[in-house]
Amino acid sequence: MSRDAPDLGSRLIVEFYDVADPSILDSPERLRASLEAVAARMGDEVRALHVHEFEPYGVSAFLLTTRGYVAVHTWPEHSYATVNSVSFSEREWAEGAVEVLMEILRPSAHNIVELRGRVGV
Repeated sequence: MSRDAPDLGSRLIVEFYDVADPSILDSPERLRASLEAVAARMGDEVRALHVHEFEPYGVSAFLLTTRGYVAVHTWPEHSYATVNSVSFSEREWAEGAVEVLMEILRPSAHNIVELRGRVGV
């Protein structure tokens, strides 16, 4: 890969363990509000926001903005959630979105894996 290859953004794959208030993980309304908070804190425009509730529990939510997207899936029965945060060009956007969700969900532990996009391999 060339050192001069343009940065095509960043993808963070995150696991949140032992979320402080697991009821948020089973609430479509609260997850929607959480993703709206991500867009607001990042100073970004919401292009699409979709939330789906599963039975008997669990929620998937997707936020698309002008600078990136966030997808969340929850397992409230395990106080566990996964997050994919993808920036289209600014690494800081993906990191900031995860930070906002971390503040809201307050997991006792988390794992993050980062994948960076580059051209010119």
